[in-house]
Amino acid sequence: MNKRFLSALAIGALALSFGACNKSSSANGSTTEGNWIKKAPLGGPVRGYAASFVIDSVAYVGTGQSGNINNANFRRLTDFWSFRAGANNGFGAWTQEGSLDKTNGRYYAVGFSIGQTGYVGGGYDDSTASNRNDFYSYNATTKTWTPIASFPGIARQQAVAFTINNKAYVGTGRDINANPLGDFYQYDPSSASWTSAPSYPGDKRYGAVAFVSNNIGYVTTGYGGSGGTTNDFFAFDGTNWSQKANIANTSSETFDDNYSNIVRYNAVAFVIGGWAYLTTGNNNNTWAYNISTDRWEVRTPYQKSTRAGAVAFTLGNYGYVGTGSASGTMTDNFSQFDPTQTYDENSDK
Repeated sequence: MNKRFLSALAIGALALSFGACNKSSSANGSTTEGNWIKKAPLGGPVRGYAASFVIDSVAYVGTGQSGNINNANFRRLTDFWSFRAGANNGFGAWTQEGSLDKTNGRYYAVGFSIGQTGYVGGGYDDSTASNRNDFYSYNATTKTWTPIASFPGIARQQAVAFTINNKAYVGTGRDINANPLGDFYQYDPSSASWTSAPSYPGDKRYGAVAFVSNNIGYVTTGYGGSGGTTNDFFAFDGTNWSQKANIANTSSETFDDNYSNIVRYNAVAFVIGGWAYLTTGNNNNTWAYNISTDRWEVRTPYQKSTRAGAVAFTLGNYGYVGTGSASGTMTDNFSQFDPTQTYDENSDK
């Protein structure tokens, strides 16, 4: 997933008056709140549009695209790497893990974990010019991948995935004809099966982000095809979706235009404490979402090159962002975000 672990409807004046676009000093101009810190680069090839998941405070990153699809060095990747943040005196270290079978290379896949097991699936296979619906589980002890039941919906790329209450939810994305999707399916490891779940109630989309806090999944951002970028935001408790405040200006009342740069696609999100953080995509602006108040605040921008299709994950009290396509150039660098530090221009160089 990109794991992950981590995709507009108006709901009236009451919601708008308490919306994400609240005027505050934190929503105006720049900030130095939060710091980006250089960490160990990925051990394997540079890549974008990879998938990730976390098991027992160890992050796993794999699959993806290495090189530009029009160049001779283009590859669909099958390898996976694990990251331990405490190694090398906190700089972190990567270890190669088991790879998917060489016929299962893909990019734009999703990743998630349930308990001690990681999962990856879906995505795009340019060798057949088709989206994939196959999924695999990963045993981190034996470093082996095992096929699980195939995804029952339309084969898709650029979907989102999240886990709540020991069940995974995979949805949104893009079909092979570039149509955005909004349906969701639940994977239950106890029965090793997929079932239909409530569809996302907002705009259909691909390239969205998902994150989880207190067993609630959140989906926002993304691209709606001919409709452009999307600005609605919904939360899912395993049964019902509930609308959150839009992430862009939808009223001329007490709203701040600076909130318009939250909107993006192919971005990443991660959660630290009661805050979710959104960054990368088509801009480097970093926003912090206060989950309890449903409001956004500006944080220190991501310091590396602007990129799409990065991965992000949370380990301890820090977020990590890395890899991705920077104007078609695939990357391997990783940065840690510490929300308690003040910006230091030298810490991510």
